[in-house]
Amino acid sequence: MDIHGLMGPVSSWREVITHLGIVTVGILIALGLEGTAEWVHHRHLVAEAHQNLKSEIADNRVELEKSLATLPASEKQVRTIIDKLDSIQGSDAGKAKPKSLDIRYSFDDAQLANASWTTAQTTGALSFMGYADVKKYSAVYDLQREYIELQKDLIQRIIDSSGNGSDKKTLDGIRDRMSAADRSMLGLAQVGKSLDDEYKKF
Repeated sequence: MDIHGLMGPVSSWREVITHLGIVTVGILIALGLEGTAEWVHHRHLVAEAHQNLKSEIADNRVELEKSLATLPASEKQVRTIIDKLDSIQGSDAGKAKPKSLDIRYSFDDAQLANASWTTAQTTGALSFMGYADVKKYSAVYDLQREYIELQKDLIQRIIDSSGNGSDKKTLDGIRDRMSAADRSMLGLAQVGKSLDDEYKKF
């Protein structure tokens, strides 16, 4: 913003006041235009953030629902393995002990993104959103983070469930880890259902 001085000598206080008035009005107009430009920019930033967040949440919901749909089959696999381990250990006396045990089982994890949420924080878009909107987005991404942590925990339990040997100590250890994986799946299913309900609000 350029401010120019008087073009010639001042002959009266009236001219001083007139020039000061003109300069003041010019400054106010310039500041007003600058403020309007910033307001438009902030509105555009917020609108873009809303669009990106809703799109990301919609994609995450599809990914989550695909993963949750596979959980019942995974839970069944785990419980079948636990039953076989119990049979080997003789806890189910009426059942014939299997000659071999296959402890392989699968779990399809959900790849949940948070790039739009991180971008909204980094660009400052959240600071221009209404409190209710920020609270709503924050709640869903906090729950998503919890789901991802539970998912990581389950995957680690799957990795830890592998074991070699048929002695009682080894089999007991495998059974304990399989039982822990079973509990993790139940917890994951509950949090996943809550997360899916939150996704549906957008």
